[in-house]
Amino acid sequence: MQISYGDFGRAEEDGALAVPPAGVPGGGPIPYTWTWSAVGWEIAATGTLHFGDSFSLIGKLGYLRANVEAEFVVITTTNEIWHSEFHEVSNNTNASIGAQYDFNRDFALRLQHDRYGKLGTTSKIDTRATILNAIFKF
Repeated sequence: MQISYGDFGRAEEDGALAVPPAGVPGGGPIPYTWTWSAVGWEIAATGTLHFGDSFSLIGKLGYLRANVEAEFVVITTTNEIWHSEFHEVSNNTNASIGAQYDFNRDFALRLQHDRYGKLGTTSKIDTRATILNAIFKF
């Protein structure tokens, strides 16, 4: 069993829309800025398959509750600023697979790939992470 808290990062995008969103005056192209971030809690069951004394495969399956924030800013051709932001809670299942090498009884390295699915009900950002962990055992 594993319980963890994580920062899923921040994404930013600048670009131009060929056609303005509904309700926004003026024509295109119009510049926009979009930002997204998420943090959350995870509870998961973990399983380990040992191959000898040093090498292991690790799997994890669990539940994630994340707080997602996004902001969208458009500057129209008439120099009006249209701003939209939202905050929401996203509930997802998550799965991970990894490999661990124990150098001795006190230190190991683990390479793990996590897939958290689409975070957010509005933005639906597909969130994945590949992490190299240094593990110190006490």
